[in-house]
Amino acid sequence: MNRFLNIDVLFVFFGSLSAFYFPSVFGLRLFEFLCLFFLLFRIRPLKLRFTRIDRIIIMYFLLFILYATFSVLISYASDASNIYLNQYFGIYFTVLLSAIFFYKLKYRPIFLIKALKFSILIHISFFLIQFFSFYLLGNYIDFIKPITGEVQRNIGGIFEGLSAIRPSGLYGEPASYSLNIIIFNFIVLTYEKRITKLAFISLLTVLFSMSASGIIYLLFYLLFYFLFLNKKSKNKISIIILISLSLIILPKLDFLKIDYLIEKISSFSESSSYQYRIGASFSELSNLDIYTKLFGVGLGNLTTMYSKGSTYSMVLIEQGYLYGSMFFISIFSLLKYFKVKNYNIAFVFIVFFGTHTFSQYQFWFLILSLIILSINSNEQTENI
Repeated sequence: MNRFLNIDVLFVFFGSLSAFYFPSVFGLRLFEFLCLFFLLFRIRPLKLRFTRIDRIIIMYFLLFILYATFSVLISYASDASNIYLNQYFGIYFTVLLSAIFFYKLKYRPIFLIKALKFSILIHISFFLIQFFSFYLLGNYIDFIKPITGEVQRNIGGIFEGLSAIRPSGLYGEPASYSLNIIIFNFIVLTYEKRITKLAFISLLTVLFSMSASGIIYLLFYLLFYFLFLNKKSKNKISIIILISLSLIILPKLDFLKIDYLIEKISSFSESSSYQYRIGASFSELSNLDIYTKLFGVGLGNLTTMYSKGSTYSMVLIEQGYLYGSMFFISIFSLLKYFKVKNYNIAFVFIVFFGTHTFSQYQFWFLILSLIILSINSNEQTENI
């Protein structure tokens, strides 16, 4: 690999390690600083040239900072006794990191895709090490606890007693692993329009993680692939055969609890996962006064006990129905401005059911990556 690709792999991979919070400065993780450090290798200060596209992204992020600032003022107006300003200050770092990422890779989609592939390979390697170490050697490896002290949520419920696990590799739980692996694969799929061997194996690990939300993301991934991204019937037939064989063989494997997945998905709206991600938000908001319903409790307000398990619940609770809708509309408008395909926009709003907050770099990575692919797809740059 050349020097730039090495840097990109490190940047993408370290930026994906959301479960590692050691050590931190003002709430910012070490790996986020490393991401910025790697990206700065790509910058030649004397050759900085901002195009119209760059200026649009910068203007958008400046408006986003203004948006977040107003939300913090709402927190103070709500007489919050405990406000976590680190979340607000972290937005400045996130904006800086995201803007530099866009500036350096906006015309280099091949570097982005290759870096994503290497990152996927690293993540599924750790996943499979955890998986085979448990089932072949009887040894359970927790990759998070020795470093952060926080236990991975791989065992519990029907998985109590170390009879089975729900692996998550370098993530704290299967849902987080599945969300990120699906996002990485979807970005690659948008560019290559085909499911490669690496993609197929990594998608199988999503199934092996036994994450109900991961299975739902996977179904949408496959749906978009068959409907929009691959027009070659030969490739579709191959994928259908592979999926069919998998559906026949996999249920016969003891480690894959198909009954557990079916039950959890069929009763998803009643599960604690759904309530944590979105369900509880609406019931809690319905009990608030009209001002709080419209503008939320404010950014970083820790006095509230509401669940914030998804992008939707976080925005609705902190920004309310009116102010929160403005944020979602701005995301939609940004993607439409850069001519991102409608099905890609739909996918973005589907994965908003996952646990990503707009104060984190990982949130903007998907959005900016799809914009990068869009401006390079049909030489649209001059028209944007």
